[in-house]
Amino acid sequence: MSNRDVSRRAFLQGGLIAGVGVTMAPLGSQAFAALMEDRVTTSPQKWMNHDGKARFRNDALSKVCGDKVFARDIRAKDMPGWPAQQGHALLLKATKADRIYAGHDLSLLGAELQPDRIVTAADLVQDGIAWPEAHSPDPLLPPGKVPMFIGHPVAILIWHDFERFRQAKRKLQFNDQAIRYGAQAPLYQRDPYGSFRFVRVGGATAFDDDEFSSLKNAMLFPTILNLGSKTPAEIALAVLADILRVRNGIERAAL
Repeated sequence: MSNRDVSRRAFLQGGLIAGVGVTMAPLGSQAFAALMEDRVTTSPQKWMNHDGKARFRNDALSKVCGDKVFARDIRAKDMPGWPAQQGHALLLKATKADRIYAGHDLSLLGAELQPDRIVTAADLVQDGIAWPEAHSPDPLLPPGKVPMFIGHPVAILIWHDFERFRQAKRKLQFNDQAIRYGAQAPLYQRDPYGSFRFVRVGGATAFDDDEFSSLKNAMLFPTILNLGSKTPAEIALAVLADILRVRNGIERAAL
């Protein structure tokens, strides 16, 4: 299969794993070469005098004249070999973490600014995209659940033109009206991210193999909350219990 033939599932998997952004360009293409060789931002002007004193900021004229300075200024059409049209995406996020998420409502955008594509948790399930439980059970929050935190993404909104995207973004940012909430609910509970430990249990002497180590066995994610650990001594006990579990080859689900 050509690397140009990318399915929706493969695209979503790549985008969600990257977390920040995705660039797709066939190796050996003119588009890929443009990323490495062609300058698409404006070259700095001569901002230094002969006496070593700065005349102005090196990007001052570029900014005033509206030239491209930052990566966010660059569009696909600015780079040789890239398509003239591109999409623009916005993460729609929950603004509360103490209520059940009941879906989104984009009626405030009107008919003209509606996104061309909406990706929700249902789409991830349909395409079989899973998420590591240790990181987050829900990359996109489905209706009926409590957000893990304020700002938990609930949908990816995609527009095919920048101007509509820009206007819609202004209306959606920090706007509670775009999210529907149900009844108040307890805050999401999980073991704190800092509860894992890099633990080493040495051998009988300094020259013997380790009895247990993170490099040889695994990192520990003790279930502190499930055990009700509160004090430092109780947390230490939870860590030791997880060492014993891993050392004996017992899966956590079997406990």
